[in-house]
Amino acid sequence: MKSPYAVSCANNRFTILLDGDPLLGPIKPEVKFEADGAYEATPQLKLLSHYEADKSGTSGDCTDHTLVYEDEKGETKLTIIIEAYAHALLCRVNLVCAHKNFNDSSRYLASVGGITLRDEGFDAPEGYMASYQFQRWWTQPAFGSNPAEMPDHTISLLWKLGGVYHHLLPVCGDVLRTELAGRDGGIDIRLSAYNYGHNNLETVSFALASGGDPYELPLTTAALGLQARGSAAGLRSAKAYPDVLEYLGWCTWDAFYDDVTEQGITDKLEEFKRHELPVKWLMIDCGWSETKEGKLQSFAENRDKFPGGLRPLIERAKTDYGLNWVGVWQAFTGFWEGIDPDGRLAVEMKDHLYRTNHGKLLPFPDVAKGFGFWNAWHTYLRRQGVDFIKVDNQGSLVLYFRNNLPIGTAALGAHAALDASAGTHFGMRMINCMGMATENIWSRPGSSVSRSSGDFFPQIEDHFKLHALQNPYNCYYHGAFYHGDWDMWWTKHEYARNHSVLRAVSGGPVYVSDKVGATDPEMLRPLILVDGRVLRCDGPGLPTEDCLLTDPNQAETPLKIWNRAGAAGVVGAFNLNREKKKVRGGMRPSDVPGLAGDRFAVFDYYARTVVSIARDEAIALELDNDELAYYVIAPYESGLAVIGLSDKYVSPAAIEAVERRGELTIVRLKQGGVFAFAANVPPVRALVNGGEAAVRRENGFYSIDCSAYACALTIELQTNEWEGDLDHVG
Repeated sequence: MKSPYAVSCANNRFTILLDGDPLLGPIKPEVKFEADGAYEATPQLKLLSHYEADKSGTSGDCTDHTLVYEDEKGETKLTIIIEAYAHALLCRVNLVCAHKNFNDSSRYLASVGGITLRDEGFDAPEGYMASYQFQRWWTQPAFGSNPAEMPDHTISLLWKLGGVYHHLLPVCGDVLRTELAGRDGGIDIRLSAYNYGHNNLETVSFALASGGDPYELPLTTAALGLQARGSAAGLRSAKAYPDVLEYLGWCTWDAFYDDVTEQGITDKLEEFKRHELPVKWLMIDCGWSETKEGKLQSFAENRDKFPGGLRPLIERAKTDYGLNWVGVWQAFTGFWEGIDPDGRLAVEMKDHLYRTNHGKLLPFPDVAKGFGFWNAWHTYLRRQGVDFIKVDNQGSLVLYFRNNLPIGTAALGAHAALDASAGTHFGMRMINCMGMATENIWSRPGSSVSRSSGDFFPQIEDHFKLHALQNPYNCYYHGAFYHGDWDMWWTKHEYARNHSVLRAVSGGPVYVSDKVGATDPEMLRPLILVDGRVLRCDGPGLPTEDCLLTDPNQAETPLKIWNRAGAAGVVGAFNLNREKKKVRGGMRPSDVPGLAGDRFAVFDYYARTVVSIARDEAIALELDNDELAYYVIAPYESGLAVIGLSDKYVSPAAIEAVERRGELTIVRLKQGGVFAFAANVPPVRALVNGGEAAVRRENGFYSIDCSAYACALTIELQTNEWEGDLDHVG
């Protein structure tokens, strides 16, 4: 199939076309050098040639558009290769510098923005969403139509033009990192090594895809970028979700911060036991290690805080309190400021540590040498009974390794070493954290879970509105690579209910960081089964299409987050308006992509009502400041819609299987509870595990109370043949 993408050239610039119309450009390539620490004037590049060739490329048959630029001295040659596929486009960049006299031998590519593709005509009249690094560890979205307002360090760009969505995803290669920045009249595509001394380079710069379904685009661009890099990393869909995170957990961070102790942990586990709350894992966060002045001194625990040691505590947690897993926090850099150069660890691990130009001592960013460090630490932790890890401070690589190693090289080596050890010792049970920089995202070969927002800050007023903004919008691109961790929260908090619904639609882990004496079990029970299993959605929670290019902190419309749970969909709606205005909008079954069927039962969790509507019919939404709504959308099949356990947020996730045999519908549930369904006509008979069961008519639906059953059960619903309106139940 011929590619819809093409390239045209004029005035030493090139333009990327889609179906013959300009999409990006005109683009002017620039190369910037520095010598002896000072930037030099940018050489003027002239387009020498542009030729096309059909070939078999990274992702199948494509047309190569090769553009060769050279400066007037013939010393700088920049080649840009556009691989145009039927479904997407890939940009490669090659640079060759041949200095012709001795005095130029210290002239190298600038470490930041050494190569820039300057787009002079970016147009997004229908809006864009730019995901950018607002801190070195985290990203969040920026919205607009004016490219001058697009932030620096943008690492994902979605925009709409002519009714078609386009997604540009910068790639981090073995040396260079690509990112975007807005300016008057266009955007800059900047390639940086964050390291001095490079002249001859080749890299993948970005992937681009276009289409009517915005949710397919990041999957396409991420897959193409990974293929082009020859990366061992894969898409989220190819990675296993850690078994530990299928259950409810507790993290010590917001309960104690750095002052975590053995006694404090024991007190909290006692509280969970009194509440009969099935917490199945514990994460001992920052503060447990032996450190000095922000530097790691040893692999062991701080005995002032853990006088009995980690192992006895972990054994008690499992035997006395019913936990299955205990994890510990680590820093990607050893500790926040690295490893103590005067400590015994520096001597013991000297062959596995890297001393930077800034004097920091860090785990060696090399798969072999770095593995030695992590393997030794993880061997110790496994002996203590530790089952999994959370690794923080990953986005600080560029800070510590700048002008030591190229950022792409440092990231590949550091992540490969960590993942190899995490796989060896913990079966890849690992939460990556503070690692949303593009070099982190593209460089992890095996781990599958990564935090998708900044921290939960319980003391900051209205912080929920930022937290709820970051997670679903970040997951638009981040979810192509990883299962998103939407962070911990408090069950006794002004926004506790909002946070609980946010985790319900997240598709990720559910864990809290409650202080001792400050847990509300009823805030957690709608999220879990009696054995602690999380009722988890199928993928990452994402903004609905009508919200993708709109800032919910500014708009007077709600943020709607959709997800799937088997055949059903869920939508959480939130008022995130920063000015505390009322927001209005509508919720439709079509807000959830891919739902089968023509009519749907929409269960309003808080109103306890069901309405039956067509795919594009809307339910009016009106939310006051901080108010939320939550819906389950179940398709009708043969006149019956299975909602699931109505006392659970992700009620369809409690369904093991549904089987239909003519007028008989058989539903297998993972446990008992209040089972809800909507039907065109009342059932004539209902059985629970073979025994007669009472069917209760509710507000637009029916329910069967199966609360007496703590284990899996089977419900049989017998109906007559029906003809009529699905709105019959009222």
